[in-house]
Amino acid sequence: MIAMGRFKNFISRLEAINIGFGLWIASVLGIILLRDCLESLVSLGAFPIPDLFHLLHVPIFFISLFLAIILLLHFFSGVEIIKVSRVGLMFFSIILMPVLLDFFISLAVKREVVYQYIMEDAGKNFLLFLNPFVRLSQITFSLRVEIACISLLSFIYIRLKRNRFWISLGGAFCVFALCVFYGSIPAVLTKLTASFFRFLIFLSKFIYLDLPPKLTAVVDESVVVIIQLSLTLLLVMIWFWRYDARKFQALWRNFRWMRVSHYILLVMMGVVLYFYDVRDENLFILVRIIGMCLAMFFACQFCAVTNDIFDKEADRISNRDRPLVAGALPEAEYLKVGFVYLALALCFAVWVSGTCLMILLSFIALYFIYSAPPFRLKRFYPLNPVIIGIEAVLAFLLGQMSLTPQGYQMPFYRSTLGLLFAIFLLSSHIKDLKDIEGDRAAKVLTLPVLLGKDRARRVSAAFVFLSYLLAPFLFSFIFYHTFIFVLAFLFAMANFFYIRKQDSQEKPIFATYLIFGVTLLLFLIKAVFFS
Repeated sequence: MIAMGRFKNFISRLEAINIGFGLWIASVLGIILLRDCLESLVSLGAFPIPDLFHLLHVPIFFISLFLAIILLLHFFSGVEIIKVSRVGLMFFSIILMPVLLDFFISLAVKREVVYQYIMEDAGKNFLLFLNPFVRLSQITFSLRVEIACISLLSFIYIRLKRNRFWISLGGAFCVFALCVFYGSIPAVLTKLTASFFRFLIFLSKFIYLDLPPKLTAVVDESVVVIIQLSLTLLLVMIWFWRYDARKFQALWRNFRWMRVSHYILLVMMGVVLYFYDVRDENLFILVRIIGMCLAMFFACQFCAVTNDIFDKEADRISNRDRPLVAGALPEAEYLKVGFVYLALALCFAVWVSGTCLMILLSFIALYFIYSAPPFRLKRFYPLNPVIIGIEAVLAFLLGQMSLTPQGYQMPFYRSTLGLLFAIFLLSSHIKDLKDIEGDRAAKVLTLPVLLGKDRARRVSAAFVFLSYLLAPFLFSFIFYHTFIFVLAFLFAMANFFYIRKQDSQEKPIFATYLIFGVTLLLFLIKAVFFS
């Protein structure tokens, strides 16, 4: 009882430690680096090569699993998420235990040690994992001891906080199952893929399925890491929501959903054009497409954060609901959130492809010099709409070029790229109408500032009308459909008269654009895949 009381006091002191986000993540990354170096020394007899596996894959794996365990302990113990995170950091060094154990054993006994994912028989390995009398070929004994210790410590922590045996046991079991699941992701994916193909074979007995003749599903490293990154993203969002629901809601409302949807729509158009030239029959390319869209999403969020920081004075006039202006987050914390967005964007991009990373970096860099001093190119007209047009082209190229097989030269469709640039150069003036007072105060030259709101409204309406009339020609070399031309004309007329109204709002204009854009995308999909 005395020992348990001392341990409880020790935990309370750990929960009270004041540690910032930067120091917390630096400590986690440092421990992961030590673990990775020791793993390489034990299994290969050399330090790790600084490649994507060691610099990104390994940290993503451990950070994702660590966050998942923190959330489980938070929900089972009822302790504040920030306190659980502090305690978890102090016990995170337990991941060094198996490699240290193997290292010292290897000094006395020469043996081969391999640290790897569970590649097959995930169910069998799960059931026999804690049985010390059964040897599992894909898992070292030291790793089994590590996960057993993590599960035991989880049981003790929950029991200290809740004093309920069955809840503590349930929490410890969930932590154990989570650890085994993370180590078995390739095996789980392989099993799910095999089940999916069996389902397709069964379904083909009843209905005709026009499937590619060489449909495959290759579970490679990029697929595994993108899935782990997606899990990490979900866990980070839940963590931040539990940390401060008010701040989470402020960030959620600030996601600029319509503008992000615009860029992801362009990415998807580029993806469909990629399939027009390349018949990629790997089922898991869908995972890379999802990773690409998430990379674009978080690149847009990082750009929004930098824009908000440098537009704070203008936003006090035109956009008072922005997080900084509304006081939902202090600037230093908002900037940290921005860097988390940037890290997520770049991590997703690098695991899609090197091309994806370079195009995304170009997108971010261009937006940065558009928004930030000393260049702050958004101040100069007509340079500001020109940059918006270039960003639209980059988003489209991200979708078209990022999945290209090595050695394949993807064609540039100059007419499509030129039309995209012209369409969004013209239509980008709409976003400036509501910001006229803030832009004028910040000395940002836009069409409404130069012409006045009423004249700019009429000119912008004409520009949007013209951009709709150009849109049906984007993919005219693939399909030509009268319905698209009629729809474009109707949307052009509706927007032309609506924008000219004094009380017109930006959201309906964006909504009609997205409806038309999705319709155009569906016709493109039909022409590429079903013609």
